[in-house]
Amino acid sequence: MAKKQNKNYRKNNDILEKQCNICLMWFSCNSEYFYINKSNKTDGLYPYCKKCASNKVIEKYKIDPEQYKKRAKKQHEKSPEYFAQKHKKYWNKNKEKASQRARDFRKNNPDRISKYSKSWQERKAHTITEKEWSNCKKYFENSCAYCGLLLNKHYKKHNGELISIDFHKEHVIDNGFNDLSNCVPSCSSCNSSKWKHELNKWYNSENSIFTIERYKKIIKWIEIDHLRYFDDKSG
Repeated sequence: MAKKQNKNYRKNNDILEKQCNICLMWFSCNSEYFYINKSNKTDGLYPYCKKCASNKVIEKYKIDPEQYKKRAKKQHEKSPEYFAQKHKKYWNKNKEKASQRARDFRKNNPDRISKYSKSWQERKAHTITEKEWSNCKKYFENSCAYCGLLLNKHYKKHNGELISIDFHKEHVIDNGFNDLSNCVPSCSSCNSSKWKHELNKWYNSENSIFTIERYKKIIKWIEIDHLRYFDDKSG
């Protein structure tokens, strides 16, 4: 191991450098230039630089794109929180680039976007009546169940003007039922922030909008109180 370390590492002005074993270029030995590899007990990094790592992924995709997609899907399903944070970090760091890529994808794949949008809407649409929705909002005092924003202060910008809009019918449990037992009113900001996160992992004392009173009210609603407001016509 000592010989290997001497071969692949060097000191340059007191900075430890590591040689990529693919392109043979030298880089500072840290996570800025090499991806983290916890199984590497020598330095905790992969032996090839980030650029070469990206090229390896591209080559694997070209060889067998379907297999690569299946493997990537399994990884996302196994660690959804990790990839959500990773994507959020990338987005915040590359907003313009990421936005342009998203626009280009929507422009070049209208059929896929339309199919996905329709499928998602059908899967996530709450099957509750107007009366049930009205009672649900009244139960939460016409305010966002999470942050407490009042309905009459819920706006969005349209053509340069602020217009009043209704709350979102929020799924407390992302993949749960679409009826009243899994529906609370949510403002646009909270709806976007919660996304697919589990309630307790997202809405807790580490979240700046959290209050124990609102949390208890949400739990009471989904566990029992919603039963008082089922509309006979909903079935």
